[in-house]
Amino acid sequence: LVGWRLRFRPSEQARTWQRGGQGERHTARLLDRRLTRDGYVVFHDLAVPGSDANLDHLVIGRSGVFVIDSKQWTGEVRQGADGLVWHNHYCLDRTLEVVRWEADMVGRLLSTRAAALLCVHGAHIQGGGLDTQGVAIVPAQLLRSALGDDRVLSDADVELLATTVRRRLRPAA
Repeated sequence: LVGWRLRFRPSEQARTWQRGGQGERHTARLLDRRLTRDGYVVFHDLAVPGSDANLDHLVIGRSGVFVIDSKQWTGEVRQGADGLVWHNHYCLDRTLEVVRWEADMVGRLLSTRAAALLCVHGAHIQGGGLDTQGVAIVPAQLLRSALGDDRVLSDADVELLATTVRRRLRPAA
């Protein structure tokens, strides 16, 4: 029985992918429930053209364009005195670089600025949120407020940008 259980036990990599997918689904529900009724257009799991990367979430609304990466973590996210951001004992430089790059790619594609956000489920974030290296790191429960309320796009702008996304970005495989 023990041998059978060990043989069919998911690997650590598989469990990491499962947790990541769970975080993405939680964020998708938050975005769909809270934003679509306010005139935002929300996309999930889009392929970045010319790369193996994918956007977890892309949000377009009156307060701007947002690329959101979801994480399901435990422990703590903190910024050290040297400015580096850590999730427990892991430096987040590479994670932040990827989210920032994805936002830059979307900004170029849409000819507008796209903000980069890292939405964290589960882990405590120092100070209730961080803004570092061009990426806002926010707890999931504060995601809606992180998008802001300032009107920077008209309804026509939102629709035009959403149409461009539908034409130029495809669902990730």
